[in-house]
Amino acid sequence: KMLQSFLMVLAMLVTIASATNCTFETGVVIGDKDHTYARHTASDATACCASCNSNTTCVAFTFETSEGVCYLKSSAAARSSKQGAISGVKAGSNTFNMTLDDSRVVFTTLPQFKSWNIDASANRQFFTRNLSDPELHYLAKNSMPGLLRFGGSGNDGLDYAFGNNTCGSRSTCLNQSWFDNLMGFAAAADVPLIFGLNVDPRTPAHVWDPTQARALMTYAIEAGYSFYGFELGNEQNTHYTPAQSAADFAILQTLLVELWPDSKQRPLIVGPDIHGIHDTKSYLHTAINYLSDFAGNCSKLNVDLFAATHHEYIEVDVNTSFDPVRQDLTTEIAVAVNASFKQVAPNVHLFAGEIGPHNGGSPGCNHKSLRWATFADIFWYLDSLGAKARNGYAAHCRQNFIGIDYGLLDCMTYEPLPDYYAGILWGSLMGSRVLDVTVSDVTHAVRAYAHCSSDTVSPLLQPTHRLGNPGLVTMLLLNLGAGNTTINLPRQVETAARVEYRLSASPAGNGGQTMDLNGKTLEYTKMALPSLSGRAVSGSGTIVLDGQSAAFVVFDTELPACA
Repeated sequence: KMLQSFLMVLAMLVTIASATNCTFETGVVIGDKDHTYARHTASDATACCASCNSNTTCVAFTFETSEGVCYLKSSAAARSSKQGAISGVKAGSNTFNMTLDDSRVVFTTLPQFKSWNIDASANRQFFTRNLSDPELHYLAKNSMPGLLRFGGSGNDGLDYAFGNNTCGSRSTCLNQSWFDNLMGFAAAADVPLIFGLNVDPRTPAHVWDPTQARALMTYAIEAGYSFYGFELGNEQNTHYTPAQSAADFAILQTLLVELWPDSKQRPLIVGPDIHGIHDTKSYLHTAINYLSDFAGNCSKLNVDLFAATHHEYIEVDVNTSFDPVRQDLTTEIAVAVNASFKQVAPNVHLFAGEIGPHNGGSPGCNHKSLRWATFADIFWYLDSLGAKARNGYAAHCRQNFIGIDYGLLDCMTYEPLPDYYAGILWGSLMGSRVLDVTVSDVTHAVRAYAHCSSDTVSPLLQPTHRLGNPGLVTMLLLNLGAGNTTINLPRQVETAARVEYRLSASPAGNGGQTMDLNGKTLEYTKMALPSLSGRAVSGSGTIVLDGQSAAFVVFDTELPACA
């Protein structure tokens, strides 16, 4: 009897220990029906968790309180809402293994990968904002943009008052003064400009009329301005077929060849900037087909298309920024677009030509509406940068630099928002060569991206010998989960000294407009950005990430792929 009592107590202790590390999510079902491999009755969620922990196949569980049934899951990759459900991931799964392939570069982005946009739409205040403001120049240059894209819904319908062209009293008139302000802003930011042309002017033959564009370009050439490239039309894929759009681009190419006969000086052709993709539903396939057909028609017309562009908004907010399923859409879209498009146009770059956390419809500059100007948004922004680079995108054009409630700056005060600082860290630390890194987290709450380090570093980072060396490797680590997690580093970097840049919520919380870097809140005063210094750490085999935090980690070791 004593032995029997001892065994019963031991079993109870094992059950309690098995459930000790449970973190429950109420009102949530983890995994779908295909991932449920077993079910049984249970007294409560703690007992269900203990059952999962004692089963080698189980990854996650859901306890249905109304049924008293425990569902054991072989995957935790999907989540859905359901009243009365209590779910969790297997205890001990807050420690993950990382693997790194250092033998090859899987993709090389353009050096100008991290870019942003200026939009002429009314709610972005283009015609009421002073782009010659020295503070805007200071903030633009220090953000380290790759490219400045002047484009958006406001660019179609924008008339150009150059040469013999006039706009009358129209408020959407780009005259010499506004154009000079834009070009001066680009020069002060030291950033190449992609100019989005208005596709609306049509000839009697219903093709693009380049008269106004010719006058604008002629003025720019005479003034000594230069362009990285031109786009033609914004989200016009419901108005023109791929063949019609390609025909318009052929007219644009003829104009560029005429005005820039030296091909080395000639601006590049970028487009067609089709409507924003929001998810992996039917429109994604429509968008892919349009891009592919457009590129095919450009090839037939000998249009030298440099980059094909689409817009993308997966719609995140302060809550869904931490939802792995929502964040996975960025990767899923990239994989689908790249796989299909590159079969048709393998030598044409892919651009996320306009990408942001939210798709328009916001009021003008209004502090009552700052839904995306938050710390939480860095998880979408950084994951989006990482996912697009990992899956074959040459440039990522963030919508937008300033304006409404999802810019990089506060549209009223010019206060840099968390995404602004996150972008500087990306540009200073993550180079253009992408490596293959994986983390064993089946829930996708812990994410990792690895690049050969950047050779261009912001002075805000107070560069050391470890920065600016493209032979080193930098990793971006994201923890979307609420709890701390431990990552077992791969053998190539486990003993290397490192510099860490850890990003976490400030006392204002996930919905606040500030964030902490290595435990210190980043504070801006006019024309004086804060230091973005890293923290030196001795080599160790693991790294612990706080819940809902991010980190850039520069490892002081050279890898074969980065040599």
